[in-house]
Amino acid sequence: MRRLFSGLSGWTIAVALIAAVAFGFCGLLLVDFLEGLRPSSAPPSRLSGKTESAVSPPGSESALNRSEESCSAASSLSVLGLSSLRADEPPEPKGRSSGSSQTSASVPTAPSSSTATVSGRPVPAKASPPVPGPDRDPRLWPRGYFPGDPLPPSTIYLTFDDGPTEFTPAILDILKEEGVHATFFICGQAPSLKKTPPARQTAAQPEPAGSLQNAGTTSAPHASPAVNYLLQYSSTIRRMIREGHVIGNHCYSHTDLGRQSAGQIDFQISTVNSQLKTILGSEMPELRFIRPPFGSPWLGSWNTAVQREKVCRALGSKGIVVLWTEGWDSSDSTDWAQGEWFAPEARRYHPDTESYAEKMNREMRRLLKRADGKQSGIILMHDTHPTSRDILKALIIEYKRRGYSFGTLEDYAEWRWPSSPGR
Repeated sequence: MRRLFSGLSGWTIAVALIAAVAFGFCGLLLVDFLEGLRPSSAPPSRLSGKTESAVSPPGSESALNRSEESCSAASSLSVLGLSSLRADEPPEPKGRSSGSSQTSASVPTAPSSSTATVSGRPVPAKASPPVPGPDRDPRLWPRGYFPGDPLPPSTIYLTFDDGPTEFTPAILDILKEEGVHATFFICGQAPSLKKTPPARQTAAQPEPAGSLQNAGTTSAPHASPAVNYLLQYSSTIRRMIREGHVIGNHCYSHTDLGRQSAGQIDFQISTVNSQLKTILGSEMPELRFIRPPFGSPWLGSWNTAVQREKVCRALGSKGIVVLWTEGWDSSDSTDWAQGEWFAPEARRYHPDTESYAEKMNREMRRLLKRADGKQSGIILMHDTHPTSRDILKALIIEYKRRGYSFGTLEDYAEWRWPSSPGR
């Protein structure tokens, strides 16, 4: 060894020593680098014996950096209009915190509309998923409300069909006095006074008391099917809109859609829309809701799956189909009390008769039977029947006493489908 080193010059030895030191230093750097690539794990928890995730504390530098990156991304998406959740995006998995509290009630609550702000600009909160209803075949059941579908707790939705009529302004007066908004499903022409659905009628079936054939020449103008009530009561419709009520489509001539062709169904819906647009102009609201007369083809014992598929296909793109809650039908349209008539000036209108009072009491009992303060209902009434007008104020007061709040079908849609496009 001494001979080996004695044969080397001094500068050669120096270079060798420097190289050895350099290689050693590089080796240490390589070890540190490889250690950094290895997944980190925290020491086992003393309580559970499980490995705890290494999470930066809320005030740490890494947590703040992640927060700034997230806010920057949210701001960019907000500017582009892409920050809201798509309607078809699935909800977050159960157990994952979304930043909003969830109630333990069996009926979901309405989503919160609060939004966070970044740099003074609002960042829309993630849209809540739709409230699920019963599992139904979408070929036979369009999007909408049908008996058995969910409702928010302790809520009443007043709906009136077949108008407008001479009685509608008085109904609007009562709603205004009580601070309640409702939904009106309107027709273009007077519905038939035969309250039995067309599929059940026979040629020999007698007309009900108070029908056109029994009315004579002194019957009220509203009994004439030739009158366009959208035009005749345009001021009443404008009042509905200005006072915050919702208007829905009840078909132009109140016909059973289950027995109509696709073209006839389109005529029934589109004619109401087009005539209202002509009458109201810039005041024309969006008619998002459709209520097929008689609830057909979904509620009738005479309806078939073929009819449901046909009407579902025809109405699917035209709006949200809304029927009513089972047991919350006022039953005002099932008969005509003695003295009940379309207009106050008609000679057949006598609200002081015994049968008139009996019908009012029957409607009240029916609409309060399930009103325990928790069960909710979409109520069906008709502004063609003065008995419903005459019980309305007492009915609203009693609902309030039992702890109910009121809403329109727009409110229901916002609760049920909060991710709906344009909402």
